[in-house]
Amino acid sequence: MSEKHANFIVNTGGANADDVYRLITRIKKEVMRREGVQLQEEIKLVGEMGKVRDESRSCIDGRDVGGERGLPALGAAVSRALARLGHEVIELDAGTEVVKQLAGVRGRVDTAFIVLHGRMGEDGTIQGLLELLEIPYTGSGVMASSMAIDKNMTKQVFRSQGIPVAEDVLVTASEVAASGLGEVARGVSLDLGFPCIVKPNCEGSTVGAGKACNQEELETSSRRR
Repeated sequence: MSEKHANFIVNTGGANADDVYRLITRIKKEVMRREGVQLQEEIKLVGEMGKVRDESRSCIDGRDVGGERGLPALGAAVSRALARLGHEVIELDAGTEVVKQLAGVRGRVDTAFIVLHGRMGEDGTIQGLLELLEIPYTGSGVMASSMAIDKNMTKQVFRSQGIPVAEDVLVTASEVAASGLGEVARGVSLDLGFPCIVKPNCEGSTVGAGKACNQEELETSSRRR
């Protein structure tokens, strides 16, 4: 047996990219077990497919459908790490077709590894969908996720349990519409002083966050939210 080449794999019909890659993975594992030889693919697989490995199978949700971006790279890194640990991985780009995508892998995966931030990703929405589809998933459940994404609600819960939190002022769109941004900003400056941090109430990570050292910066930061 050559250490550099294996036989050709021919699809006679009915097999998709996942099936082919799964077969390649099985061949590599069997050759390593029998011959102690690590085969390397000399092919390029084209088309939509999952990265398949051994042991348990995971589903990766890799992009936020809310306000945050830049997560595909993180999802890919998680996928590679799971693959190195011997897991089969099916990557999903959680966009507008996420319901259809998850329904399509129902019964085929052991766990959904969520790599999402912000609205839709960590606010209980995707968690609720996975609950309905009876797909186990990583991270917090529906209630914890939906409460944690709401910063005002989270602080209320913390305060009720005697947990210290930073002082804050919640500004609503209706207040700004009624009194004007300048007047609302003056009230905030009197209550909190400067510097202060401006952040949307229901976004993940640091999306929309900004530091204000005076009223002008406070108004500017608030307009961007």
